[in-house]
Amino acid sequence: MVFAGMLLLTAALLLVLLLARATEMDMVRFQRLTAMAVLGLIMVAAAMFAAGLLVTAGAVLGLL
Repeated sequence: MVFAGMLLLTAALLLVLLLARATEMDMVRFQRLTAMAVLGLIMVAAAMFAAGLLVTAGAVLGLL
C-alpha cells in the first residue's frame, strides 16, 4: 500500500506539471474539474500511503 500511495502521489505530481504547461485557454476551461481531480487523487494517495505505513508499523511491532 505504501508503494501504491507513492505511485499515486507521483501521478498527481506529473498531472500538475502537465497542467502547468497547458495553454491559458485550456486552463480556463478545465481548471475547476482538474483541480478537484488532482485534490481527490492526492487525498486518496495520502490515505493509502498512511494506511500502508500503519500496516507496516503494526507488522514490525508484532514481530517484536
